[in-house]
Amino acid sequence: MMKKYTLLTLLTLTATTWLLNTAMAAPASDLEKQYIDKITEWIPGMSDPDIPTRKDPQQALERLCHEAGTPGKETERAALCAAMMTQVGPDVPKPARIWLLRKVEPLGRDEVVPKLTELLHDKDADIRETARRALVNNPSPKAAASLRAELAQADKPEWQIAMINGLAFRRDGQAVSAIARLANSQDDAVATAAVCALGDIRTPEAIKAVTALLEKPRPTLHTRIAEAAVKCGEELNAKGSADEAAAIYERLYDKSRPESIRIAGLQGIAAARGTKALPMLFDVLNGDDARMRMVAARNIQEIPGDEVTQKLLAALGSAQPETAELIIDVLGQRGPEAREAVARLARDAEEPAVKDAAVLALAQLGDTSAMDTLLHIARSSENKTHRSVALRGYVRLAREQGSPEERLQTLTAAMKLANNVDDKKLIVSAIGDIASVKALDALMPLVDGDLHGEAFSAAVSVAKRIAGRNQAAALAAVEKLSKAARGDAETNAVDALRDAMTSYCVSWLVSGPYKQKGKEGLDTFDVVFPPEEPDGKAKEWKPLDVTNADQPGRFDLGKGNNCCAYVRTTVISETERKVQLAFGSDDAIKVWLNGQLIHANKVNRACTCDQDKVEATLKDGENTLLIKIVQGGGDWGFCCAIRGTDGKPLTGIRYQAK
Repeated sequence: MMKKYTLLTLLTLTATTWLLNTAMAAPASDLEKQYIDKITEWIPGMSDPDIPTRKDPQQALERLCHEAGTPGKETERAALCAAMMTQVGPDVPKPARIWLLRKVEPLGRDEVVPKLTELLHDKDADIRETARRALVNNPSPKAAASLRAELAQADKPEWQIAMINGLAFRRDGQAVSAIARLANSQDDAVATAAVCALGDIRTPEAIKAVTALLEKPRPTLHTRIAEAAVKCGEELNAKGSADEAAAIYERLYDKSRPESIRIAGLQGIAAARGTKALPMLFDVLNGDDARMRMVAARNIQEIPGDEVTQKLLAALGSAQPETAELIIDVLGQRGPEAREAVARLARDAEEPAVKDAAVLALAQLGDTSAMDTLLHIARSSENKTHRSVALRGYVRLAREQGSPEERLQTLTAAMKLANNVDDKKLIVSAIGDIASVKALDALMPLVDGDLHGEAFSAAVSVAKRIAGRNQAAALAAVEKLSKAARGDAETNAVDALRDAMTSYCVSWLVSGPYKQKGKEGLDTFDVVFPPEEPDGKAKEWKPLDVTNADQPGRFDLGKGNNCCAYVRTTVISETERKVQLAFGSDDAIKVWLNGQLIHANKVNRACTCDQDKVEATLKDGENTLLIKIVQGGGDWGFCCAIRGTDGKPLTGIRYQAK
């Protein structure tokens, strides 16, 4: 489609193009006159009360500025800026003046400074501020000189602050003496702006001025002076003057300062002095101030080297519990170097306190590389406490590594090394996280012994986790647990698990996701994918694991958009019977029983169990149940229950994922 232009737009673009094409050939004075003539033409449009009408002439001027400002066109740039400055007087309407000043701001140099300086005293506050901004962003030294002169004669606090902020933005070192004097102004706003400016400028003279202000800071400026001092310290440190930076930070760390300032001081000392700051940092780490201990710990963490690691371990041996936690956390962040040093000290240290600390740290911080050392200590140490601590660390790592079978083997071996009930309970709890029949077999003999409570809870957990792949083993365990239950809480837990596994189907195969190009949201609801075709072929069927052990019948299908998945199971009934099937789905759902569609609900919704209910007949023996769950976006899941027509649980029904 051809773009529509107004007559003014076409005329403006044509004139601008002509100016750009002839500019190179014209002398500077002639070129300035041509620019003035054209800007004069555009001023009525740029000043029109109707804001949209201003667009075309404003864009024409902007295009002219862009072209004149390109490298190699210094003559054009200077001529255009000079031309614009002739059109910003009080006789020109304000909207045009503002637009011209904004275009001068990134483009102007020496040639615009006199007029901008004059406009700093314009009657209109917006014009004054726009001129000030243009001077602040003008790289010419004359612009900085103009701002300094204006600061010297400014008599109103708000205008003094405006000049101070502009000079601070430029980091103008020649303004430091004037700004430093204003840092002692009786007007807090002016003094605050001056202090902040000194911290932004950060020349040697500015740093000296900030340091002087630290001597007897005015209470209302205390925080701002400290912030400026921190910036000055950072500047010195970055330039290699670490001792000077540290001297500033040490003054900030003085106990008379507010806590926030002392924290900044301590952090600065650590940054400036590095390892030389360790004695002070460790003194703080072992002190009484909780916040400062944390700051010290974090700064120690940043200092590299085995020496620091050993100092941390030595401090850990005599630390109070709160400090010990900090040290252990710091060690954990120091990487392989720290862990190797910890492991070495845990094995070989002769000083009891250091060895104690190293074993504790290794148990809490170690990665898989520490497992062999921890196992060695658990097996061979003559210190019972060391054996127990190492074993606990070993178990913590073991429960997170390897396949379910490997974890079970590791934990079973650890059980043989456990010398107290608490360690055994920890191992039993870890076995409860493993979804395998063998884990259940390992736990069941413990249910009748001294570890009954932990073993019972762990066995219930494993039964929930394996219910999807091996419902028969899970139900068999439930029956044994029911007989072994002690008290109402355990009985209720077993009954709830039995109901969940018999009311809700937990044994499924899944296939998908399936998509079709161009189909979005619920569009796939009516698309026939392979699993629902007469031969029932699918690209892949795989077991669907229990998503949440606390809700074994509710399954999460993962993430996806604009797709669907299929789940299927075999329902084995001892007799032919009428039943109630209850479904929940996120989003839409279709259900087939023995190849017949028995339910369909094309809906966007969150999954709540028993949202839809339908009656059907199960035949004696095997029944095939197939469900399609359509996903628009967000969460994606389903649940399915089979009960009597009265809604109560049934007996004589089991499920097999095949």
